[in-house]
Amino acid sequence: MKIVFKIISIIIRGVLFAIIYCLSVIVSEVFTIYQLIKLILHPSKNQFNPQKTPLKAKNA
Repeated sequence: MKIVFKIISIIIRGVLFAIIYCLSVIVSEVFTIYQLIKLILHPSKNQFNPQKTPLKAKNA
């Protein structure tokens, strides 16, 4: 019985780890998509303005 219990606990741990890993990946994907949408909708509010950097590079 102890061996069966150990196997079941290992399987449960693996499943829990997989679920947590998938959730973290989904959250990071959603966050990056949200950041992209924010960039597209509010480019002036963003600290990194891509229009300013090439000018600085050309002047220097």
